Amino acid sequence: MTHSTHGHPLVDEVVDRIVTLFSPKMVIVYGPAAYGIVSEDFDLDLLVVMETDLPYFQRAARMYYELSRCTLYKSIRVLTPREFDYAKTDPYSHTSMVMRTGKVVYGS
Repeated sequence: MTHSTHGHPLVDEVVDRIVTLFSPKMVIVYGPAAYGIVSEDFDLDLLVVMETDLPYFQRAARMYYELSRCTLYKSIRVLTPREFDYAKTDPYSHTSMVMRTGKVVYGS
């Protein structure tokens, strides 16, 4: 079952795997892939919003492991819903930039 609404098979595969394994509330693609530029020359930039008790720097580790077969380089940032809601209100935050320029491919 495809969860992602990105449209590129490699991006959809990565997002579907994240959704299946981690049950996030939202996945946002940003950077070049948000504009349809997907290649091995660019990172696939993802912001994942999900409930977790893990410390910030440990959150994406299992995702990287589970996605290690994917040929795209990935840059994954994981925020809790509370962190996301707080950060998106700051117009100078990375999260705010992601919301302005990224594409929500799962959740809302």
